Amino acid sequence: EESDFFRECDRRIMATDTPEYHLVEPLRQANGEQRWLDTSKIPLHDANGKVTGILVCFEDITERRQIEIALQESETKYRSVVDNLKEVVFQTDAAGLWTFLNPAWSEITGFSLEESLGNNLLDYIHAEDRQRNQDLFQPLIEGQKDNCRHEIRYLTKQGGFRWIEVFARLPLATDDSLVGMSGTLYDITDRKQVEEQLSKLASLDSLTQMANRRRFDQHLTQEWQRMSRDQTPLSLILGDIDFFKAYNDTYGHPAGDQCLQQVAKAIDLAATRPGDLVARYGGEEFVVILPNTPPEGALQVAEEIQSNLRDLEIVHSDSRVGSYVTLSLGVASTIPSPESTSGMLIATADEALYEAKAAGRNKIHVAKPSGQTAMI
Repeated sequence: EESDFFRECDRRIMATDTPEYHLVEPLRQANGEQRWLDTSKIPLHDANGKVTGILVCFEDITERRQIEIALQESETKYRSVVDNLKEVVFQTDAAGLWTFLNPAWSEITGFSLEESLGNNLLDYIHAEDRQRNQDLFQPLIEGQKDNCRHEIRYLTKQGGFRWIEVFARLPLATDDSLVGMSGTLYDITDRKQVEEQLSKLASLDSLTQMANRRRFDQHLTQEWQRMSRDQTPLSLILGDIDFFKAYNDTYGHPAGDQCLQQVAKAIDLAATRPGDLVARYGGEEFVVILPNTPPEGALQVAEEIQSNLRDLEIVHSDSRVGSYVTLSLGVASTIPSPESTSGMLIATADEALYEAKAAGRNKIHVAKPSGQTAMI
């Protein structure tokens, strides 16, 4: 086969009168050992310009060829491993453009390798996470850390996103200049969903499925800070089911639980904006957080709560204010300031609720900014 290869090559050069350079040719010696030659062949001509022979120059490159073959085999093994990994293996250049992605990238994001390579990695990060991603990478870029690991949302071709754990390092050139980034991307979406479910369960009242006291405290702190920054009003509605102990004594605790669930839904139907939060405050007490809501708006929500509850007509034969279950409600509003606290707002709403009860129950009591109150 080698003889045929050499003869065919020589015939081609003779026929085309075209030199060929750096042909890598195998040569098997008499002892069976194979050598590799880097051969250049140049046609020779007579006085009339006719090709009469070939000048052959060659260099034994066996050792170099053996190294190349070993590297190819190593690369093949490496690529075989990398191509079958479930996590993404990536490389970028110094500008943040993808230069390498293994097939797991397509499986996780839906984007093909062809359409992704050469694009900036930031184009695939959720818009809300891009700045945070840059902030997390900054210590790495500044040489304060050898690597970084963080969780970020990557976009999918279907328009959604996947939660990804990023591990990255910055390999440097011999002159310590930045040549790019390499690392792995691991899909942790399933884990995140479980964590979110557990977090949600930890924030819910098991009976009513409304927010619990812990979630209320967190949300109030969050909205207090936001309203303080924006200087907009924050309102609270604190409600208590009238004569609920008598209801439990008359109808039993299972019926009492069902009553709590119905009341919670009636309250929830009135607080529909994204920032609104309904929470079970304790026992038969409920509280509603209404961000960016002045007293008049909070009063409207309180009136709707009572209307929703009236429509349910939950019979309460031992109530002293009617034939059905009713709510007393205390309303308080404020624009958060350095001189006030969220605890003060809760206390004001609680005082308003006390006044609603003292006035005969099934009332709405609105605390005025001056500390005065108005009964509805």
